[in-house]
Amino acid sequence: MLLTMFIASLTDWIFMTELEFISYVVKHALKLKVSCIFSAESSVIYPGEDIKSNGYFSDDRRILAVGTGKPMREWFPTLVHEFNHMMQYKDGKYKSMPDSNEVW
Repeated sequence: MLLTMFIASLTDWIFMTELEFISYVVKHALKLKVSCIFSAESSVIYPGEDIKSNGYFSDDRRILAVGTGKPMREWFPTLVHEFNHMMQYKDGKYKSMPDSNEVW
């Protein structure tokens, strides 16, 4: 079991196991009315697109999804990454991906 560390604020570090972090993610998702999808497949398909990815956060659909059909050490960093997008969304600092026809 690995120990996960992340910054809760500029002054606070939180240490927890992967399972504790997953619970933490789900707890915060519930508060934000975001659905968590932990797919048994190794990838997830972004809704409305034919794009496979390791995971995604959709602010308009309020979904955080991660493909978990591989060893945890391979999908867990994706969960951390998508959780950060969810927290950016919570703080009003998230910029969602443009439509496929939109130029960045």
